[in-house]
Amino acid sequence: MTVGSLLLTLLPIAVILCMLIIYKKPADVSGIAGWLAISIVAGIFFQTSLEVILRSTAAGLIKSFSVSLIVATSLLQMAFMEKTGALKRVIIFIKTGAFLS
Repeated sequence: MTVGSLLLTLLPIAVILCMLIIYKKPADVSGIAGWLAISIVAGIFFQTSLEVILRSTAAGLIKSFSVSLIVATSLLQMAFMEKTGALKRVIIFIKTGAFLS
């Protein structure tokens, strides 16, 4: 492994971090930019076939689907708790330390 190939491998991570930290872009936009960067690096510099890039993208989407469902249901639960007032009760419960007694 050469230094150049190592730097090219780290380029998508740098792209994502720069977009998140410096340019204050949302995570979904930064993630897509990182995916594009790694796809371009893999295709052009490492001669990875388009089929392998697309198959690995599909495999990643499938493997991360369960995590996406967990995040979505957690956001739904938080919104529901806020609408019903349950979130405020939980916050008061934690702030008063009622769970310690």
